[in-house]
Amino acid sequence: MGSGIIFFFKSKLTLDYIKLRILFFLLLIMAGAWFFTAPSPRFGYGALLVLAIFPICFFIGDKISIAIQKPVIIFTIFISCWYLYKKSAPLQNNPENFIHTVNLIQPPLNAIYIKGIKFNFPEIISNGWMHNCFNTDLPCISQANKYLLPRGSTLKNGFKMDPLPDSIFIRNYIY
Repeated sequence: MGSGIIFFFKSKLTLDYIKLRILFFLLLIMAGAWFFTAPSPRFGYGALLVLAIFPICFFIGDKISIAIQKPVIIFTIFISCWYLYKKSAPLQNNPENFIHTVNLIQPPLNAIYIKGIKFNFPEIISNGWMHNCFNTDLPCISQANKYLLPRGSTLKNGFKMDPLPDSIFIRNYIY
């Protein structure tokens, strides 16, 4: 929303406002598509960060000289290269992972029965913090939920929350 301010105020910079408006419109479409399809921040960081920084760059762009811009860009490139080097260490240690993906560890499972339907409840592995259902037999449940009840005797019938969860449960639930 704050990025929309650029349509009402003009900067002292000599800019091609038509191209900026096209960029802004495309960023809004990307943010809208992200919001309506997968509103988890991890899927929308690109569009959201550019939308957040867009007005800042627009208004203070004329106050930052080229002498400051170049070192900042070089420093940003250096940090990005260092980050990529650190993140690629597992691929450097195991080059076969360039061709084949890393095998997932299957965690030990506990059986949980909810109204006669068996669910696999994985244990925490790899120093994690959550019961991940990676590479486990289905149906898998990653968190015990006392309000989740099946609508029928099979998984095809779906589930319902009954009774309605209280606010303490909703606040503490790991989504």
